[in-house]
Amino acid sequence: MNNCKWIVWDNDGGAEIITDNYEEALDVYEKCKAFQESVMLDNGEFTTEERVILAEIKKDFYSAFSHIDDEGQEIWDFKERDLEEE
Repeated sequence: MNNCKWIVWDNDGGAEIITDNYEEALDVYEKCKAFQESVMLDNGEFTTEERVILAEIKKDFYSAFSHIDDEGQEIWDFKERDLEEE
């Protein structure tokens, strides 16, 4: 699990955290679950949208800084990591 990345997602806030620390991800997951339960208890009903996911990331496609061009402008590009191959 050295190169693993973890993501916690919930229907209320989207991606809550992306981390390589499983314990940190699990803590956020549990907090999101508690929030979802408290919202349901406050409202007295389910919305049918409640969901919290803790998942291992296998591939990661993202934008990242590339370099500074000749005019001093930051140039960004896309990168992809295959965490199963690392």
